Amino acid sequence: MSYRDEELLRMRQKMEAFKNEQTAENTIEEECKQSIHGPVVYINKIPVEFKERLLLDGQISMRVPVDFEPMPQEIIDQVFMLQSKPQYVYETPYLPLGLAFTITDVVMDEQILQQIYPYLLSTLKKVGPGVRVISTEKKRVNDILLHTIEFMAQTMTEPTYNNQFICCMDGKMLAGNLMCTSAYGKRYKPIMEEMIETLMIPESERKEVLDHE
Repeated sequence: MSYRDEELLRMRQKMEAFKNEQTAENTIEEECKQSIHGPVVYINKIPVEFKERLLLDGQISMRVPVDFEPMPQEIIDQVFMLQSKPQYVYETPYLPLGLAFTITDVVMDEQILQQIYPYLLSTLKKVGPGVRVISTEKKRVNDILLHTIEFMAQTMTEPTYNNQFICCMDGKMLAGNLMCTSAYGKRYKPIMEEMIETLMIPESERKEVLDHE
């Protein structure tokens, strides 16, 4: 074995050891004590800074990684093959974490949303691929009625862990979905839950809905 081969072998061994540490039970247990509201939070041994940011062209605000970037439309068209593809997708180059948003054109308020929610849940289970719903919840976050759905889904390459949240925004339905590879689901679950708890609709966007009511 040449010197270069030995170096490559050592590098592979170090990378494999780091990957094992990232998903080790003690690593996850300690990291889950941290919060995205701190200066820095470690996610699978990677330091990440979160901050409040305006998303969807200023229609909502949410606490997300500082370097979350919008995915170009041409990439969205390639990645999401279904007809009902999201209009907005955010991701970072170093985390297996994505945030996608779909805004419908159907007129919506909280009462209508509660009526159609069982249908939305049933549709999610049917469209797949390989969707398994883990839990559902209805709650208010910053005066926004949210329906959340925690589920697993099989993609073309690997299974994903998802936390979807549905609400009304400016008289329309907004569906957001946080997703990561299933191998990291246990670590990202509390991260996603904290992110959802920071969702806010700026007053300028809520005015039309409040006036309508």
